[in-house]
Amino acid sequence: MESFFDDEGKVVTKPVREIVYEYIRKAIVTGELPQGHRFKDTELAARFGVSRMPVREALLRLETEGLIQQTPMKGYEVVNLSLQDVAHIFSLRKNLEGLAVVYACRHIEAEELSSLWRLVARGRILFSENREGLLERYVELTREFNAKLIDSCGVPRLIHLIWQHRELLERFHIVDKVLNRCGESLIDHRQKLLEDLEERNPLEARRGWEEHLDISMRAYFDCVGWPEDLDYV
Repeated sequence: MESFFDDEGKVVTKPVREIVYEYIRKAIVTGELPQGHRFKDTELAARFGVSRMPVREALLRLETEGLIQQTPMKGYEVVNLSLQDVAHIFSLRKNLEGLAVVYACRHIEAEELSSLWRLVARGRILFSENREGLLERYVELTREFNAKLIDSCGVPRLIHLIWQHRELLERFHIVDKVLNRCGESLIDHRQKLLEDLEERNPLEARRGWEEHLDISMRAYFDCVGWPEDLDYV
């Protein structure tokens, strides 16, 4: 076990393998470790001042998640995600998050709904003022909305899976591209979702959120170019 300080200055104790895993995962999803980057477990063990065992355990977990791959005699490599991979991740997100809003219809509480309504109102104010730094502010607001929405489903395993797939796309700056292209119209989708959640209408909530993600996916590929024969469901 190792102790360290979190972002709030609190002492946190975790197994070494967990610390190594979280460090490498964050470096990958933020792009600090770019696609194709090669490294060895011995380098990481030396950097953290630990044995190779907890490092290998962390790397095995990352390999299982599809973030890295091991090459005999060469060590490990950050996996390259193609545009087709991005489309498949969008498809997985659509199904997972569609299920999440169904559960949210059952479990969301009044205060959670009120908080989401306040975020929608803030989004409309941002666009009406058209002030400097609009995109950056709206990206932050959107991430806060998504986090509160997903958490409201009340299913920990589902929440974990959703964030795993969302984080995989961080390196592509998808949120920035989508919001820059059609951000204001997506506020209407969020408002409609909240109306469906208030009415406890799971079928409409799921349909609307899946449509929202379809539009986001199309907006992204309109920005970067559409691959031939894209496989997306």
